Amino acid sequence: FGPIPPHTGMAETTVIRIASRTSELAMAQSVAVKGMIEQAHPNVKCEIRGVDTKGDQRLDKPLHELGDKGLFTAELESLLLGGEVDIAVHSLKDMPTRLPAGLCVAGITKREDPTDAVVMRKGSTYKSLEEMPEGAVVGTSSLRRVAQLKAAYPQFKIIDVRGNLRTRLAKLDGEKEGAPHYDALILATAGLKRLGWTDRITCTLHPPSFLYAVSQGALCVEARAGDTSTLQLLDAIVDSETEARCVAERAFLRTLEGGCQVPIAVATSVLTSDEHDMEGGREGVEARMSVWVEMSNDENEKVLRLTGRVLRRDGSFHLEGTVDGPLSKAEEIGVKLAEELKMRGANEITLLNEPFSALPELKHDLLLRAAKREKVERIPVWVMRQAGRYLPEFRNVRAEHNFFAVCRTPEMACRVTMQPLERYGCGDESMTGLDAAIIFSDILVVPQAMGMEVEMIPGKGPSFPSPIRTLHDLERVEYKPDVAERLKYVCDAITLTRRAIGGRVPLLGFSGAPWTLFAYMVEGGGSKTWEKAKTWLYRYPDQSKELLSALSDVISTYLLEQCRAGAQGLQLFESWAEILSPRLFRLYSLPFLTQISKKVKEHYPDIPIIVFAKGGHFALAELAEVESIDVVGLDWTVDPSTARQQIGGKKAVQGNLDPTALFAESSVVEELVDDMFEGCGTTRGLIANLGHGMMPSHTPEGLANFLTAVHKKGAERCSREE
Repeated sequence: FGPIPPHTGMAETTVIRIASRTSELAMAQSVAVKGMIEQAHPNVKCEIRGVDTKGDQRLDKPLHELGDKGLFTAELESLLLGGEVDIAVHSLKDMPTRLPAGLCVAGITKREDPTDAVVMRKGSTYKSLEEMPEGAVVGTSSLRRVAQLKAAYPQFKIIDVRGNLRTRLAKLDGEKEGAPHYDALILATAGLKRLGWTDRITCTLHPPSFLYAVSQGALCVEARAGDTSTLQLLDAIVDSETEARCVAERAFLRTLEGGCQVPIAVATSVLTSDEHDMEGGREGVEARMSVWVEMSNDENEKVLRLTGRVLRRDGSFHLEGTVDGPLSKAEEIGVKLAEELKMRGANEITLLNEPFSALPELKHDLLLRAAKREKVERIPVWVMRQAGRYLPEFRNVRAEHNFFAVCRTPEMACRVTMQPLERYGCGDESMTGLDAAIIFSDILVVPQAMGMEVEMIPGKGPSFPSPIRTLHDLERVEYKPDVAERLKYVCDAITLTRRAIGGRVPLLGFSGAPWTLFAYMVEGGGSKTWEKAKTWLYRYPDQSKELLSALSDVISTYLLEQCRAGAQGLQLFESWAEILSPRLFRLYSLPFLTQISKKVKEHYPDIPIIVFAKGGHFALAELAEVESIDVVGLDWTVDPSTARQQIGGKKAVQGNLDPTALFAESSVVEELVDDMFEGCGTTRGLIANLGHGMMPSHTPEGLANFLTAVHKKGAERCSREE
């Protein structure tokens, strides 16, 4: 919109009925808009009708717990749609990005200062947040402010504060009985200025360290979309630069599908073409940012700059980007920036911010039914190292991020977990559909949680700079760490991925088994002989059992935390069972596998547990006797018919195609899969997998051949058994 001349020639006074919230600030804002309209149109008179909204009435909960759709606007919009008023005045930041049918944003007035203000308690001598002591209490009702405060000032205690501005200030100053103690509040600068309370502003928080809310400081006039005369009348109060800034900000928010449930912050500015040229023009912009909106042919057109930030609620991680473009392409600028951040993981941050209760129900339970040895219509399939270096999209992530950084960042762990599902499909969505996802992490996060340093060295694999070599070294190991805190990032990734999957397939959690982790901790990395680790078992049997027992306790707690986070199945990797003799396995592996699975089953009896003891052919019958184990995983070196004989019908089995078979032609892969199923005998209690994980040299096409063969041959065999 652009301003038009004031209406002239009106025969008589026109009355415009304005709907407004009843709060002191809202009424002041409506009075300001009333003044703008009456100044632009002398023969127009405005009447204001106050309305209490749900947001004004519900002061018992934080805003994000009430939901954000129409919280402060629905009642006003109802009057508009019913023809009882002509316009409604809102703080634009309270407006949903999608309006009810029949209504539109008719005008955005010149923006007041959009920053946030720090307001100290009366009598305080502090002049800034930096001066406040550790443990100081800061009040705010905004998740965006909370997240940014936690990131910048983790030493503060941040608590919710609700009520109108006068009520909040009374709570701050200790004048409201029963209110908690606050040392400072964070409030919108614009609101304080509009009420004439600038004397309460101690300081303001500015970009780039502290970004503001979408459209903060801007007033919006909402009207009926078909009310042409009112829309034309309101053109006179529109500020074009404010409108462009807010259009970009709201397009950013809308494309991210965020609201007050998600901490999203922005900053916008308008540059003249000369100012932009002084920064290096387009070349300078491209050096700073990855997204650019093409400028128009008008060399004098102003440049709009939008910076956006998406945060975790706890402030521990955020994504940020900046886009420049012509003022006339504000909508495109907002969309472009949102799409860029979504590609970098903004969707995952948004999902992680949702409440736990939002976890979707499972729609495709084929694998879980097979794990319980129930009848299935098709043999389910997934593969170990399902998300890995054989995928180009995974290599792209790893090119920019350290291996353990991906593991420790829930958004990135979720993204790579989802990559094979996005490529191959889920369940029966396609002939390559996977029937489970397994969270992307690493077995060695457990030793890390116990205080040991682990590095992932390219071309070499895991390495412990300071392994356990002497009994004295055991003092460096934390036998009872805070598992829930130290491995929270894994559980956050599980919750996040459950939401991302949307119930299409189950999500598996996992851990390394005690002996396998023990072996790495003592050996210091991979080995051909594992001489050092096995020597410990013979030389220090009591201390070995103590460490293995401690590992079992940590792993049990870890797996329970995974279940609480949303894992729907679990796998224990005893990757180095093959280097143990049957006697050593019975002493140092089997008892701890039993202990862990039993403890998990006490709390989650319906979650299936898979044990993959690579090379442990001699122990299949013994594993089958462990009541708390549901599925026995097979590596590729054991004949499936032999394994079935040892296991009997006591457990489901998983496996076990030779991973190198994926290099064969598709027809050969299909034949090998059919042979594997033939060896396994009955399809009841059978989960197809490889006999070990995917290799970096595998191709996506090789896995697709395997998945297709399993779908085809598995369905045929199940059909014949009906």
